[in-house]
Amino acid sequence: MPETMRAPAGNEPRSSHTPTASAVSQPKWPIHTAALARRAPPAAPRLSPVDSDTPPFLPLRATGTASPGVCRPLPGGRRADHDRAMSMMAAPEPVLEPAAVLSGFHETFRRMGLNTELTIQLAAQVFALVEVLIARGVIGLDELTRRQRALEERLRADSDADNVVQLADESDKYALDTERVEIDCADRLPLCHAACCRLRFALSRQDVEEGTVQWEIARPYLNRRREDGYCVHSAPDTRSCQVYDQRPGVCRRYDCRNDSRIWLDFPNRIPNPDLATLTP
Repeated sequence: MPETMRAPAGNEPRSSHTPTASAVSQPKWPIHTAALARRAPPAAPRLSPVDSDTPPFLPLRATGTASPGVCRPLPGGRRADHDRAMSMMAAPEPVLEPAAVLSGFHETFRRMGLNTELTIQLAAQVFALVEVLIARGVIGLDELTRRQRALEERLRADSDADNVVQLADESDKYALDTERVEIDCADRLPLCHAACCRLRFALSRQDVEEGTVQWEIARPYLNRRREDGYCVHSAPDTRSCQVYDQRPGVCRRYDCRNDSRIWLDFPNRIPNPDLATLTP
């Protein structure tokens, strides 16, 4: 090893030789300098899982010296305390209240109704424009009719009136009992077969918020019917109303005496022969 690279050992006297300029440009102790540059930081405290016989820490117990506030001991020394503290750190799962879900449905259907109304207004403007064009001779009625028939079915499917959200009036249905129509329904059931329970109508906001009378999810808020066409609340065997006390205001006000769909002659008990095909 060259003299400039060898460290003096033991009590060996240091050389009094004055280094040259070339020697000064090189470090006297290059190995020592490199070691300092590669020096590793102090080792972090070794962590181990919480034991049942040692004070619990959150989240781990330090076997070395830890900084204050990093590993804070919990009261007590049982694993249950640690597990309870860890469970408290978990974010609570969101809970949806039924009222909030119902309110969301109402707002969704309200906006659907507004969009449908806007579509109707735009369609009316287009039709008005067509009438002006026909009146001024820009387009012939025959050509317009031919094109309209070709597209009519598609337009009907796209702008079905059932997509409009329907709600009945906001009057209190329980206040209508004083206006109730007295009809001998039980005696007429063999004739009319409770045809009124097959009619389609919209529920009121009071009915919907009350949550007793069911409505069609796909056609809000029309009363829900079974596959046989009858209201879901009409008992199949007796045709009696299973929600009579909470029945909608439409049912409370309904009077079949002047409804030609049901009776051709109410006083003489002659029903409409087309009751079996009644699809309101």
